[in-house]
Amino acid sequence: MPNCAHCTVRSCNNGTTEKAPANCPGRFTDKEKELARYSKDDKRTFVAAAEVEAEGYCQKVRVQEIMDYAYKCGYKHLGVAHCIGLRNEARVFADILKANGFEVETVCCKVG
Repeated sequence: MPNCAHCTVRSCNNGTTEKAPANCPGRFTDKEKELARYSKDDKRTFVAAAEVEAEGYCQKVRVQEIMDYAYKCGYKHLGVAHCIGLRNEARVFADILKANGFEVETVCCKVG
């Protein structure tokens, strides 16, 4: 069984699997075959996510990364699902998104 949380090799982080542990799911993945399963739109989101990570991982705050990703994907309307205990934080997040040109809807976990 995979156990990525306890892996010390982290071959997935550098794109090589030669030294990956025997239980590494990346060792058994035909990446081309896997990518063929996804639509063009799906692939676009994967590329956008990789670009955002490459451009600012551990350099930008998560809110900026989310906005960068949404910009790259062409998303203009975003939804925020939040725990009722984090409604104040969700309000601040929604306000930041709105101030940066996004249309935002929010929904609380207690909604139904």
